[in-house]
Amino acid sequence: MKQAIDYLHFPFVSRIAPIFVALTILFSAGSSLAMYSPINYFQITYAPAIFSKTEITNGSIFNTTIQSRGVAIKDPPSSADAVRFSYRYIATNGATGEELVLNPLQTVTIEPFPQKQGEIYEITNVAPLRFPAGSSEGDYMISEEIVNVEMKGAGLNWQNAPKPSKPPGPTKPSAPTKPSAPTDASGTIGPKPAKPSEPTQPPEPAKPLEPSAPSGPRREIGTVTYAPTIVAEPELLPAPAPKLVPTANPTISALAISPASVLGGATAIGTVRLNKPAPAGGQIVRLSFTPRDMYTTNALILPDNVIVRAGAISGTFNIPTNAGERIIKITISATLQNSKATAALIINPPSLTISALTVSPATVIGGAISVGKVTVSAAPPAGGQVVRLSAAPSGLVSLPANVVVRSGSSGSFSVVTSAVTTPTNVTITATLGNAKQTTILIINPPSLTLSSLIVSPSSVMSGASAVGTVNLNRAAPAGGQAVTLAATPRDSLSLPEKITVAAGATSGMFDILTKMTASPINATIVATIQNNSQKTAPITINPTPGPCSYSCRPAKNVGGSRWSGPNWVTACGNNEIAQPWMTCPQTYQSYSCGFAGRRTCSVQVTAICCKSK
Repeated sequence: MKQAIDYLHFPFVSRIAPIFVALTILFSAGSSLAMYSPINYFQITYAPAIFSKTEITNGSIFNTTIQSRGVAIKDPPSSADAVRFSYRYIATNGATGEELVLNPLQTVTIEPFPQKQGEIYEITNVAPLRFPAGSSEGDYMISEEIVNVEMKGAGLNWQNAPKPSKPPGPTKPSAPTKPSAPTDASGTIGPKPAKPSEPTQPPEPAKPLEPSAPSGPRREIGTVTYAPTIVAEPELLPAPAPKLVPTANPTISALAISPASVLGGATAIGTVRLNKPAPAGGQIVRLSFTPRDMYTTNALILPDNVIVRAGAISGTFNIPTNAGERIIKITISATLQNSKATAALIINPPSLTISALTVSPATVIGGAISVGKVTVSAAPPAGGQVVRLSAAPSGLVSLPANVVVRSGSSGSFSVVTSAVTTPTNVTITATLGNAKQTTILIINPPSLTLSSLIVSPSSVMSGASAVGTVNLNRAAPAGGQAVTLAATPRDSLSLPEKITVAAGATSGMFDILTKMTASPINATIVATIQNNSQKTAPITINPTPGPCSYSCRPAKNVGGSRWSGPNWVTACGNNEIAQPWMTCPQTYQSYSCGFAGRRTCSVQVTAICCKSK
């Protein structure tokens, strides 16, 4: 039976108003816990009731599943930890108007109960129903009626809501078609007789529990067809309201959930086991779960109780779950008087996949670092989710073998690139199980620049030539690399306007021819490539040698002695500048020589051309 209901598509039931009126009456009086009227504080919607079957035969138990949702439209005046509603379910024969009680007492607990505006409760009520023996054949309208409301505050016991000052009168039933059937046992609604007639057919069904507050308005929930069979089933199921379980009755021996771990959206099966067979009428075991918070209450749908059939030692129940973004760990409890058993259920998010893989920047210069980001489809489990990483070609990048997504839904990693000579695409791959995502990282070589410019020799005589060499920081691309050349002053020498460094080469050479000059020139060679990378180199151009037109200064003996001999040094005066390209004739200089310097010797020395400053 499909139980999952999309609350976003619940129709707003127009017959909610009677339920609100009943809640208003039942909550109107005060007690040790301040009561309030939910109609003033909550907006409630119901999903259509779902019946386990609509063709009912004699003795068959069938279930109705009702899901409801309440939203606090303003802050309630007091805080109730929990609220418990008690319902009864009535069938009305569409032809005769006969009314039968199919379940006199069904309780639904809302815990925790909303305490602030905007908070929501969502409950699922799975009510077992059964037509009393001797019921007439026909189509019946099933109605739900509130019979009691209880509240519980912090540190307080359950308290019945006070009776209204003017309780609504009971619904008048149609005359029963089988007057011999006992009124209470058949569940007929109407004023209770002072003393019910004794049943004439064994066994008598369990007497319904009396509500502590008057019945409230009814809400029609659906139609079923009842047809008694000629041969009764050998094992009759219990009347909806079981007798109180005496201490000698069964206790809970175990509770099992299978599977104990499911993906959100799957259904688990719970099995409660008794220490001995259930008594006649069956055994009701209450169900609950902890913790109860905004995540767990939306993670599963748990019925309030499970019925173990008479003579059986176990009963099963369905636990539909909802898909979420995190792992939910829940403890389910089964309680029967003083006996209790628990079992754990883990609701996992749907299987994770890789939803995206990116690198930023997606284009880098070799040697730079890019940052990768992998995104998974949902929040990772506790401890994080490991995602494997790889690259092809692998030798051009360095990246971790995996990245762990620990929080949120994404994790980052670094990609260190290597130098390349040509633009290269590298494929980065992230793998999670059978899921893969890829992205492309483009690695470019460094920008082409001039690393140096060399002129050799750097000083020449006018009219002589020199050789220039340009060096690139990497190999020239296909087609070669053009280098533009220039010189200052422009008329001091001649050189090509540009040269081309051949593809794959890192340097190129060119000739420099100097012009004649009468005085020294300090020139500069400039080399430039298209991205404005530029280098310079100096060259000195000296005049051609000729006779000195200024003053010739012969070498002088500086620091010489009779033992070591003379030390001839050529130099201009302090107010003169040497003109090394101009020549002076050699001349003779005298100096003292011989024993004790008594002789005079003469030697030929050079001279230097000097110009006054």
